[in-house]
Amino acid sequence: MSDSPIDITTKTAAQVLAEQKGHDPYGVDLSYIKKSPLMADYESDIVDPTMQRLAMAHHMMKKGNFATLAVLLPLLLSIRGKPYHLRDHFPFAPFFRPRMSQMTLLKTGRQVSKSTSLASQGVLFSNCIPYFSTLYLTPLFEMIRRFSQNYVAPFIETSPIGSLFSGQSTINNVLQRSFKNRSQMIFSFAYLDAERTRGISADKNVIDEIQDMDISFLKRLPNHRHGSEKLERIQKVASTPKDVLVTIKLLAVTSKHR
Repeated sequence: MSDSPIDITTKTAAQVLAEQKGHDPYGVDLSYIKKSPLMADYESDIVDPTMQRLAMAHHMMKKGNFATLAVLLPLLLSIRGKPYHLRDHFPFAPFFRPRMSQMTLLKTGRQVSKSTSLASQGVLFSNCIPYFSTLYLTPLFEMIRRFSQNYVAPFIETSPIGSLFSGQSTINNVLQRSFKNRSQMIFSFAYLDAERTRGISADKNVIDEIQDMDISFLKRLPNHRHGSEKLERIQKVASTPKDVLVTIKLLAVTSKHR
């Protein structure tokens, strides 16, 4: 038995959090980012790290005239304890362009970061556009539950600026997640029919695994929200091609004429 004294020193929650941040090997080095030419004239007396990240992201976006938010992802989102970036998944960079096409069709393989990219883009754009509503749809409940809980929730909960996204006044459950700017992400499923989506107002529809759904369901999905500035809804359709490609081919033909 060891005779060494037991450390019974109590620490406040703030002290523990400060120690964890000080030993975080995956944190974004803000001093390194400040050395960028884009940050040459950046001046701020903000002490709060959350607001500091937001101010730096705003300055870089304004100074660099970026056509995409992809360059700001390490400042705004994290994944598995590390800053989120697209270095290994650069084909998904167009997801983060501020100007979104009305119709997007994705044909991808397995394990290529499709779900991760859809989730991160949804969280980021929901917090950039006030009162923006997005409906996510898959064939089965287990698919949408897994997407909401395993992909969307971690981006919200672990974001360096997560306190600006959600709080006690927002909804955070597996079928609906809302944000402080009144935007929301709604999750549903439609295998035999699309009746569950009735009454849902959405500015954007995101349908995944469309190859396992009836293409006629797309006509029954919610159109643009009442009072929305957009004349027509934005639609993003994702699929993993299998042996039968009828649905995907029909969508490809349709998207070329829009």
